[in-house]
Amino acid sequence: MDKSDLFAKLRVLQFKPRFRTSNRYNGANRSTLKGRGMSFSEVREYQFGDEVRTIDWNVTARYNVPHVKIFEEEKEQHYLIVLDASSSSFFADNQLSKWDKQVEAAALIAFTAWKQNDHVGLVIFSDKIDLYVPLSKGRQHFYQLLDKLLAFRPRKSRTLLDLPFNWLSEEKIPRCTVFFMSDFLSSLSIEPSLKKVQIKHQVVFLCIRHENELKMPDAGWLQVENMESGRKTWINTSSTKTKLIYEEFFRNQQSHLEHLAKMTGIKMATISSESNTFNVLNALVN
Repeated sequence: MDKSDLFAKLRVLQFKPRFRTSNRYNGANRSTLKGRGMSFSEVREYQFGDEVRTIDWNVTARYNVPHVKIFEEEKEQHYLIVLDASSSSFFADNQLSKWDKQVEAAALIAFTAWKQNDHVGLVIFSDKIDLYVPLSKGRQHFYQLLDKLLAFRPRKSRTLLDLPFNWLSEEKIPRCTVFFMSDFLSSLSIEPSLKKVQIKHQVVFLCIRHENELKMPDAGWLQVENMESGRKTWINTSSTKTKLIYEEFFRNQQSHLEHLAKMTGIKMATISSESNTFNVLNALVN
């Protein structure tokens, strides 16, 4: 993707604070990611008018006097962008690939973080962590992150969707909103590792699709290669049965992904090659 084309698409998303922070600086947060946007401050005795749901029952039991938790408004936010750089992400037509859509979405999130004085980091993965840019903020950090995104060159590899979740559960990083982007065309048996991450972080799924990959072209017998495994096979693309099996795979994968998101309480959206990425992201957080 050309840098000038990418910059022409950058606009500030309407993010809203979600998680606590220990930092004293203010971020200009305005979005609507649901949450209290508060961090714990102290415990004091219950006073008339306090919300019952703020009662700290452990302290109350210890002193036999009702106590409530006091919260203070959340300031800075932390956003971690996680991108799938496995071979299937580079499906393209007319030079527009699924990877390009990931880069565009990542740039919008990073640009918003910069303008709101928030922290943003980047993880690119395939069957290993290919690149990690630690959380930071500011104009210089934004441009460095963008340069790394545009300069990144993937290798032929497969997808291990649970890899970044296992990595996140072990890394000592601040509480984040994690924007996880992938085509999710791999095993979705990631619920155990995902739940470990959700204890600390909020996860948002962004499913990347290319319109031309959803239907098999009618081109007769073709030798095709699995971009991730390297396995080659012959298929009859004119066969009605083959087309139905191919299309059913995408429907099932999408259905399983939506079910996983529902079961784990994760917000998700699909960004296709024809989508306006800014509008999709803005609708997701509003």
